[in-house]
Amino acid sequence: MLFQEIAVIIIGLLAVGYVGRKVYRLFFRPEASDPCAGCPGCALKEGMNREKCPDTDN
Repeated sequence: MLFQEIAVIIIGLLAVGYVGRKVYRLFFRPEASDPCAGCPGCALKEGMNREKCPDTDN
């Protein structure tokens, strides 16, 4: 019975830590140099790429 209680406590702590990390990152996101942050493609991203490399023909 003691093993089950310890396992439940560990799983509970992991779940609380995971949710806490997600909430923290929701409000305090590190500033990324890329505003698209991994977006597959849109007009904003194409415009940003043109600004970085104005001498290339896209």
